[in-house]
Amino acid sequence: MALASTRSHQDHVKAMASNVEVNFSGNIAKGPKFCRCCFYRRFKRGKLASIVLVPRRSLRVWLDFAAHVHVVWDLMMVPDTFLVLVSSFASVFIFEEYLSHLAVSLNWTAVSLMLAFPLQNAIKEAYKRRETALMSLVDFRATALNVYLANSVWDWPGADTFNGREEDNRPVDQGGKGMKKKPCNIALPVDHSDRVRQMLLRLFDAVQETLLIPRAGHARMEYRCGHRELGQVEFALESGRKEILRLLGRLHRAVEDLKAAGMPANEASRINQYNMFLARDFERLWAAKVYYTPIALRAMLRVVIQLLPFAYGPYWLYVA
Repeated sequence: MALASTRSHQDHVKAMASNVEVNFSGNIAKGPKFCRCCFYRRFKRGKLASIVLVPRRSLRVWLDFAAHVHVVWDLMMVPDTFLVLVSSFASVFIFEEYLSHLAVSLNWTAVSLMLAFPLQNAIKEAYKRRETALMSLVDFRATALNVYLANSVWDWPGADTFNGREEDNRPVDQGGKGMKKKPCNIALPVDHSDRVRQMLLRLFDAVQETLLIPRAGHARMEYRCGHRELGQVEFALESGRKEILRLLGRLHRAVEDLKAAGMPANEASRINQYNMFLARDFERLWAAKVYYTPIALRAMLRVVIQLLPFAYGPYWLYVA
């Protein structure tokens, strides 16, 4: 499942740090050998911070710069960059060879209206959607944690003492934990908290798999060449959504088990409210996943970027 990749990454990180021991005084008991002129540990920031080997300032400047160059290279080495370069060189060549009499000075107002303004708004909305999705994901995780704690920790008054969670409908004198009060006299399964934990882990897996599905909304999907891809994306999204809603429904069933074991209605209602928050945060993530930037805006930006060099061909001749 998708969460397996996250767990494997966490295991890899743990394995890298496994050969580092930090005692309670904050000192490194043992650890890998390293060059002290290039790396150091921040002992003053606590035991956990002292585990990390940090490059020294003179080294991390070059490491960060090399990483930034690599990121820019990956972003630039795409077919769109090649097409823009071809348009730029072709526009100058065409005007130089066939329309050299059109050399004239132009201003850049058209660039602001046709390219910069739509691009600025698109980037602004993209970051806004990103922040909204991030906050929804944070709320989803926090609510899921509270759902698990409520199902595994919350207790309520029993027939004799405050042990309603442990009562198993067997008298104490017979080795049991106590008889339950009617009508809620069904013993809570011993593995209730473990089952809720497994449901939440499966819910995380399903949400992660759904969010990692390739997105739709591309212009090619509006035509025959992209219909198959669009159908596969929609099928995958609907399958993930059904699995998530099924697991959310099972969390409500878990609350019914608590109510049957005697949990007061007000506390059960609070857990159901947490479940409702999970569903709400998932719908926000779903909206961020399936509602895309308008195709018309992206189409205009992509076409204008390719055609704008030809519009400014006379200006390049004027500068030359």
